[in-house]
Amino acid sequence: MSATLYIDNHDGLGLVDYTRFWTDVSQFTEARNNEPTLWDLTLIPVPGLSGWVLPTRGSYVKFIDTRFESRDGVTAGVLFTGYVTDDPDPDFLGEKDGQPLWSFLVKVTSDDYLLNLKAMPVKVYVNKTHG
Repeated sequence: MSATLYIDNHDGLGLVDYTRFWTDVSQFTEARNNEPTLWDLTLIPVPGLSGWVLPTRGSYVKFIDTRFESRDGVTAGVLFTGYVTDDPDPDFLGEKDGQPLWSFLVKVTSDDYLLNLKAMPVKVYVNKTHG
């Protein structure tokens, strides 16, 4: 598979492959110039598959597609990096074998958001008089 979704829940396991739980393969919801990219993705925990941990707010997300070549300063295939901005929204899908099935809408904001939080320092005037 060429597209891979990794999530780091800050639980000591590092980046974990969530591709098998990822169901909604839509485009990034909002991508504008000079603004962070917003991405909503849907995850469904599959019964019987190990490795499922519900991502929490602040989890790091990395989306890689090996069909894309690298450019200067960018690792080959990295299309998106960002953080989960809200706790995932659960959605009840139904029941299977008497067990409830849920999907989770995960809202992710690109790293650009953190860069925009860095405020510029106040102008410092050295050896200048007021007026």
